[in-house]
Amino acid sequence: MKKKVTIQDIADAVGYSKTTVSRYINGQTNMMSAETASRIKSVIELLDYHPSDLARSLKTKKTYTVGVVISDISSPFSASVVAGTGEILEQNGYVPLFINCHEEPRREQRAIESLVSKGVDGLIVNTTAPENDFLYGYMTQGIPIVLCDRRLRNYNMDIVEEDNEEMISVLVKHLKEQGYTRLALFTQDRVHSSAKNIRHHMFLKAVEREFDYNAQDDIYHIKSSDVESTVRELKAFMNTVKDDEVPAIIGANTVMTMLAYRAIKNVGYRMPNELGLCGTNAWTWEESTTWMEMLRPTVTCVTIHGYEIGRKCALRILEKIERPGGIVKTIRVDTNFQPNESTLRKKA
Repeated sequence: MKKKVTIQDIADAVGYSKTTVSRYINGQTNMMSAETASRIKSVIELLDYHPSDLARSLKTKKTYTVGVVISDISSPFSASVVAGTGEILEQNGYVPLFINCHEEPRREQRAIESLVSKGVDGLIVNTTAPENDFLYGYMTQGIPIVLCDRRLRNYNMDIVEEDNEEMISVLVKHLKEQGYTRLALFTQDRVHSSAKNIRHHMFLKAVEREFDYNAQDDIYHIKSSDVESTVRELKAFMNTVKDDEVPAIIGANTVMTMLAYRAIKNVGYRMPNELGLCGTNAWTWEESTTWMEMLRPTVTCVTIHGYEIGRKCALRILEKIERPGGIVKTIRVDTNFQPNESTLRKKA
């Protein structure tokens, strides 16, 4: 049986004290020369030494785990967030514990209760609903918490998000510049998040400002992943469009934009002249490649960088774990507007 390598073995091999080796393992390299740190690192790699997580936890009072609670892990946005969050946490020696809540508040509460009982050092929460008194209660108990993309209605907490108001405003203004006169918002049914509410509100506000009419009746609620439902709502919207109006649809999130595109193709409307389409997109494979640019026609979108949101959530929770207290921060991740063929009725 292979003998387990100890700190003493490392110390004997490099000729330094156990204290010096322990300082290196605990990241206190500022207390030694670069040469000493390099020698210890080489021996650790040579002997394939792995510190005991249990021993480290007993000493530091940490579990080196972070709970990451996701409202719906099947969405493109959530997939990007998970990738970015996991990368940063793992790079810093933490194990992310991901839990999917299927957009159900009760599941979210049970998940958070379970994670807290297991002693996680902090929580990153993409909450299912804006009313979560229990989550704020855990924060008041001293548990570091960072919200991801979705706010709580009555509480001020650390959050990393995109600018939902600005992205909808940009899309509405673009559609006006391209000559569209009648707009609809396709949004997800049975989702009650702050991001969704902000996009609803901003759609109404922006249409009122740019076109001077109330678009409340032009908000359509679509069942997730249901093309037939989307086709019905598309036809319902188009049946209300007058002969002198030029219609366009905004997808409130990536899934809605994808469904609207499929429905438009199924029915046979031609973009951009018969009907325009734009929306938000959080699904990229590379910085220069999105699914909306692979379609014909290509689709106008505001790109949400879910991967970067996930990274910044992880960095912020690590800050809060290491330095509890301090001011509450709102961190915004920039979006990018990309006009494409689906709305470009006028040449620049």
